[in-house]
Amino acid sequence: MPMRLKFLPVILACAVLSRAVATAAQTPQTPPPGSQPAASGPADAGVPGWPRTYTRAADPSFRVVVYQPQIDSWERYRDVVFRCALVVHRGAAAEPVYGSVEGAARTRVNETARLVLMAKPEFTFRFPYSDPATAAECQQLASEVLPQRESFEIGLDQMLAYVDTPQTRQREVATSLDPPPIFYSKRPAILVTFLGAPDFKPIDGTALRYAVNCNWDVIVDPATATSYLLYGESWMKTRDLQKGPWEPARILPDSLNTLPSNDQWSDVRAQLPGKPLDVIPVVFMCREPAEIIVTDGEPIYAAIPGVRLKAVTNTDAPLFRHTGDLNYYFLAAGRWFRAKSLAGPWSAATTDLPVDFKQIPRDSDWAYVLPSVAGTDEAADAVMLASVPRTATVNIQEVSLSVEYEGEPKFKPIEGTTIEGATNTTSAVFLCENKYYCCEDAVWFTAGSATGPWACAKSVPDAIYAIPPSYPAHNVTYAKVLAATESMVDVGYTSGYDNALVTASVLVLGAGVVAAVIAADDVSWNVRINLGGNTITSYGSGAFYSSSAGFYCRSGNAYGPYAGRGSGATYSANRGWTRRGAASSGDGGFSMQVDTFGAQMGGGNRFSKWNRGVVASGGPSALPARGGPGGGWLESSDRAGGRRGGADGDLYAGRDGNVYRRDARGNWQQRDTGGWKGADAGARDSIGAGQRSLDADAIARGRSIAASDRASSSRGGSPGRSRGGGGRRGR
Repeated sequence: MPMRLKFLPVILACAVLSRAVATAAQTPQTPPPGSQPAASGPADAGVPGWPRTYTRAADPSFRVVVYQPQIDSWERYRDVVFRCALVVHRGAAAEPVYGSVEGAARTRVNETARLVLMAKPEFTFRFPYSDPATAAECQQLASEVLPQRESFEIGLDQMLAYVDTPQTRQREVATSLDPPPIFYSKRPAILVTFLGAPDFKPIDGTALRYAVNCNWDVIVDPATATSYLLYGESWMKTRDLQKGPWEPARILPDSLNTLPSNDQWSDVRAQLPGKPLDVIPVVFMCREPAEIIVTDGEPIYAAIPGVRLKAVTNTDAPLFRHTGDLNYYFLAAGRWFRAKSLAGPWSAATTDLPVDFKQIPRDSDWAYVLPSVAGTDEAADAVMLASVPRTATVNIQEVSLSVEYEGEPKFKPIEGTTIEGATNTTSAVFLCENKYYCCEDAVWFTAGSATGPWACAKSVPDAIYAIPPSYPAHNVTYAKVLAATESMVDVGYTSGYDNALVTASVLVLGAGVVAAVIAADDVSWNVRINLGGNTITSYGSGAFYSSSAGFYCRSGNAYGPYAGRGSGATYSANRGWTRRGAASSGDGGFSMQVDTFGAQMGGGNRFSKWNRGVVASGGPSALPARGGPGGGWLESSDRAGGRRGGADGDLYAGRDGNVYRRDARGNWQQRDTGGWKGADAGARDSIGAGQRSLDADAIARGRSIAASDRASSSRGGSPGRSRGGGGRRGR
């Protein structure tokens, strides 16, 4: 029995997204920016800031103050070496004792919460100004609040500030920056997208046929040659899909009541006979992924203070007018486009945006676009966050894979490489060096035959990592085997696996091309259109980067209910076959709750799809709840997500074990038995000999503070505006 398929013109990076608000009869008018109350505080307010003070509950005069770690190295984003300055107070009568701690730990990253867990750290304490008895007493107190075999947390943004080098960033690739088709309407409108020519298949048990390659529910009644489109809770109809006109479907064919009584059709059956539809939207038809801009009447503008930009306020699109060159600027999937008129034609603008975009105030309602403006700190934050790998350990004996093909396995050479890719399966299968490789949910497998049996791969040929961005399964080049033993394999992937790519110094969604997805003259080419496969197109659902979520999100009902939800389906435009799997909204460990003014996302990663015990993820599920220092000590901090220093200012631990600070003039001072004294040039040179200097540490700490503040602001600020009811712009 044929199974139902929904075409997904855009799969959003890093998540399977839930269906947006079901009722889409009208595009809601956008409320003025800032009309919603700001959140009461940063969403990460439970994360301690720096310095952290540990007070003995029985006697508050005993305190240990720990200053923000200075990260010496974070190898493969896994093994960290760090230093912290310490101040130990041993009671009311004793002078404070200054020292430092050097630590090493294995880390686990929670990308969603922007946290790094330092698990089972090993500490070495140094109190260079103290006699042995005092040093021993201070080490005992410090060991009580920083016990080995326990753990503590640091903000991910603070960690990344110390490792911001080209070697630690996700590699930059060349993607298309050319615009897709962009439609404009002054009244409610929707975009009906087909993948190639409309393709209709019979519905079992009925005389009806349904569109297998469309982002909306479109059903044809052959008896009357009428097409019906489910629009939220209402129905529209037309006799001509391409030209229209569309009108309310006040009477539906009786055969719709005979739709199969299974989950594949439950959402459609729930809207029978549907609600009356008084306002018909403008319907734009397209045979490739496109974008749409809808304004509520003529554009209404709001000036952005300090720059030559005006934001269009009566639209849910990220749309601006430059008062100097008089161009419109539109942002989609991380790429910018410009036009003199909203009707087009549009051209690429990502690499030569007016400088005004960099100067958008960070406290404005329009700062949500800064992660997509090259050269901004927000853009650098997005790239660095995308570069942090999600890691897991695979049990070789427990993990397994089965690959299905449509007919006999077929392979095609991948241009510019020495390998071949499978063309008639939803799986990412490659022939390389006379062996077969397959990447499934970021775990690599190998086999001597295209049909298996498959075994977990302990290594992957370098040739596979030459797959170009234009190839549909390019994302596998971001999944790697990190290490292997006889029974276990360590694996990891960065955001590129979920098609968040770095190009032109910003993080964009997908390769920005459609030609690589559809090869009209190749009858064996397979198009994978769900998150279980690997193909992704950049356009077709108003995808935007959310700073608070740290990846791309879907926005907008104008793109249809299936513009942001996978169905585990496969569609071949030329061979005409379809298949639908079991994937559904929320599958893969992610979920999205959509409201009018924003989106909250979270939970899991690709490794979440594997059974526990087979793949042990180092992601959010592995992060235990914080238990505090224990031992009768109470913890407090300067402020959530921040710094700013204690009574002595902001303290640093030198590599020589000494404690340093900067005076009001910015000169370095060193702590000694008699107090603070100027740090001579010899001391400063020895501190930084062959290593990062204290000056560099101070710069990195400043970056970490700013990045932490930006992250806190993006999660705790006023919500972004609506986009067609689908959630918008998590700033």
